[in-house]
Amino acid sequence: MREAKIIPVLDLLGGVVVQAIAGNRSAYQPISSVLTSSTEPTIVAEALAHVVGHRTIYVADLDAIAGRTPHTLNLPGFDVWLDAGFITMPQLIPNIVPILSSEASVGPSCMTSEVIVSVDLRNGELVGWPGTPLEYLGTAYHAGARRFIILDVAVVGTNRGPSTLELCQVVKQTYPDVELISGGGVRGRADVQRFTDNGVSAVLVATALHTGVLP
Repeated sequence: MREAKIIPVLDLLGGVVVQAIAGNRSAYQPISSVLTSSTEPTIVAEALAHVVGHRTIYVADLDAIAGRTPHTLNLPGFDVWLDAGFITMPQLIPNIVPILSSEASVGPSCMTSEVIVSVDLRNGELVGWPGTPLEYLGTAYHAGARRFIILDVAVVGTNRGPSTLELCQVVKQTYPDVELISGGGVRGRADVQRFTDNGVSAVLVATALHTGVLP
């Protein structure tokens, strides 16, 4: 089995790239990185692309998610997975794949093969939608979605190790044709391998790249 692909994460708040820790967005601060001294999104994205060797990037527009004015993305040449708090199906734009999330309470009518559906957790509990994470994912699957993010924000940036492995394994066994993306708490290459072993094809990483632990 090929090792899961590392997808760098760009968290945007107030026009700069910030360090996400445990989902406590009010406390997020501009990043400190061994890759660049800048917090400007385009410069940080280029630094991340250089170190991972490809130009796919996950962007969380935290202002848009909070209902404020979205950032104007300037990421030429990137394939962007964009979480901007979409509550309905957005207009599709070349090189941008919209992420529709349980946090935004997006219903199944928007869940197609053209989007990535995010199953958002906090300490293992589904955020923004009634029921269990597996029930939400199943609803999206039967509506047509085939690409899923499973992410527990409580472990993001904490260096505590992955917390979604068991759920990822169950999902892959139940829906073997889905593409699974996960992350959170990645401490190094061994954690990337653990995700791979549990059916994950792409791992979202920020802190371990900015500290130089990966790749």
